[in-house]
Amino acid sequence: MAAEERYELVGPLGTGGMAEVMLARRVGPNGFERLLAVKRIRPECAHDPDLARMLLDEARNAASLRHQRIVQVLDIDVRDGVLFYAMEYLHGRTLEDVLDRAPRLPLGAAIAIAVALADGLHHAHRRASPIVHRDVAPSNVMITYDGNVKLIDFGIAKAPNNLSNTVYGTFKGRLGYSSPEQCRCELTDARSDIYSLAVLVYEMTTGARAFTAATEADMLDRMTHARIDAPTSIDRTFPPELEAILLEGLAVDRTHRYASAREMQHALEAFARTNALNLSDAALSTLMHDLFSEDVMTWVKARDQGATLEDHVLQQFTHTTGMTLDRATHVLPVRRTQRSRPSWALPAVLVVLMVAVAYAITRLLITAR
Repeated sequence: MAAEERYELVGPLGTGGMAEVMLARRVGPNGFERLLAVKRIRPECAHDPDLARMLLDEARNAASLRHQRIVQVLDIDVRDGVLFYAMEYLHGRTLEDVLDRAPRLPLGAAIAIAVALADGLHHAHRRASPIVHRDVAPSNVMITYDGNVKLIDFGIAKAPNNLSNTVYGTFKGRLGYSSPEQCRCELTDARSDIYSLAVLVYEMTTGARAFTAATEADMLDRMTHARIDAPTSIDRTFPPELEAILLEGLAVDRTHRYASAREMQHALEAFARTNALNLSDAALSTLMHDLFSEDVMTWVKARDQGATLEDHVLQQFTHTTGMTLDRATHVLPVRRTQRSRPSWALPAVLVVLMVAVAYAITRLLITAR
């Protein structure tokens, strides 16, 4: 008989246009608990078949990637007609949070983050069915307090086996971080992510945004033509070798960029060796401890008093938001044993297809009238 497991939803970590991310814990037999993040379609959007396909694509793409620099998806399922997926909880901050505290990072930390992201992107790009992230931006990079860098949110990633289709002529990307071909609504490949990564490195090492403009139209124009000030024009002491790496990654013509994320990674690592930069997770952890000392010290104190990370995070979440876990209403059961293999794909696809068929039939009836 299968042992019952369930997800207990604690409260919201973030909300987007179609989905929300919830702090959750997975509870199983014999006191098993694990802290997770659950992403699900917002209740008011739950019956939109297009959004269901998009979230399923996102979940499937992320779940197919097994790499230390990419957030790990642990489960995909449907409950009460709502598609959701569970991923590892990362105890840390986004790169966006980090840059808010330190707009210009120490050179070693910036290159360490860039090398980690290039490593993760290469893993996604080199697959038989390559996945292009298309949204490499500070808010989609997590840095844990122990110095681990992870790429998150494959919400607009492009892969050959996607159920949803990109409507060409429609911009999908992030203002300030998208490649020129994204801005022109053209087909994208791995070199688009390489461009976005170079934009991130530019920002981390100069302390300035690569693109600024008064209006969205002006911003898109600057991005389409890659009108960027050279780093040495911002800071005369900026290393010319690093500037050369950035300018190659930021080439308007994608054929002039690095051929792969691995190639850019090797260039950054060679620069780090020449300049004796420390790229270790430990060094990055030290920076995180310096920037977010209050958060880290609170956790260290709780750990020294015997608290688990799960207990600490839940307590801090309750303290910050005033929300507590309602076990009666915020439960998603897990219908399998802890050791069994996941079988999310078939039920998820069937639900999406059923919703899509119902939607199509309704449209036909309306048209017939």
